[in-house]
Amino acid sequence: MDFWRTTLAEVVLQDVTVGRDGELVGSVSLELGPGQVFVLLGPNGSGKSTLLQTLCGIISPLSGQVLIDGHPIGAMKHAERSRKVAWVPQEEFVDFGWTAREFAALGRAGLSDSVFETRTDQDATNAALALCDAEHLADRQMNELSGGERQRVRIARAVAQDAEILVLDEPASQLDISHVLAVLELIEKLSASGKTIIVTVHDVNQALRLNARWGFINKKRLEVFESLDEIHASDVLTRTYGAEFRVIDSQTVVAVSSCRTTGSK
Repeated sequence: MDFWRTTLAEVVLQDVTVGRDGELVGSVSLELGPGQVFVLLGPNGSGKSTLLQTLCGIISPLSGQVLIDGHPIGAMKHAERSRKVAWVPQEEFVDFGWTAREFAALGRAGLSDSVFETRTDQDATNAALALCDAEHLADRQMNELSGGERQRVRIARAVAQDAEILVLDEPASQLDISHVLAVLELIEKLSASGKTIIVTVHDVNQALRLNARWGFINKKRLEVFESLDEIHASDVLTRTYGAEFRVIDSQTVVAVSSCRTTGSK
């Protein structure tokens, strides 16, 4: 499949503080190399999406800088950034007049000198749909698809873009369990090809299934773990989510009681 590029990228966050109307997450320093998966976890409102958007160059950090292969992402032109980073937000406007294939093909925009779709573009789009288990949806209108089906097509668009870094904000949301597992397998497959994957996951057990590094946002700070053993040897789950957890096995935990004060506002 010669339509996929083989260049790889490194992501470096240098003392980055992010926020919109004030600091949400501060003093983040992190290096991610090709083929690595980084899973970002934290309660709602902790700044996960804001950190991802800062990493993509959508918003600027309050301080510090994000470097892609040594270059500040904020200084990159849009076309250059698109070749480096593909972004899948939790929600976005979708023109329901498009077919699933037409929507996925948007990931190819600006990747060649031709103003028309090339054979390489077509092949890459079809391959992306197949990878995301959405090939059978290609000719259906987006307004005919379920929320989960649309989500898979949106991920296919990012895969078709063939960026070196994929940033996904809760890509498994709205999916049934079989497709959740398919998304997790896809993340592993893309990382094995050398892609850098940065993803937020709402479900802790989904996060623990991935061969990854994990970052937990708690009290405006990011705490990074390199292994499941490190996570289970710490109290990071309790500190992050305000609940006691029972470990079933290395990839499965169950919240058994709240640590929050009953009746607190």
